[in-house]
Amino acid sequence: MVICEDCGDVLDESELKQERSYISDYMGGCYETYSVCPCGGEVVDAKRCEICGEYFREDELHDCYCRHCFLLLSFNQSAK
Repeated sequence: MVICEDCGDVLDESELKQERSYISDYMGGCYETYSVCPCGGEVVDAKRCEICGEYFREDELHDCYCRHCFLLLSFNQSAK
């Protein structure tokens, strides 16, 4: 799964749009093909929170938990 940096949609790889970017004139023209969100935004890998199951960017997770679940887990452990 991936998440769009622009619109925030979580998408399966099959839902992505392919775009070509011109790189150089070498051997009649070179192009790079890359995947983007249907809105045109850049996508990054998405990871699932182990508690709530929602997808987030990897840098938004703390030990495999989203911020909300991490705070709840921390609160519950400190209450014991």
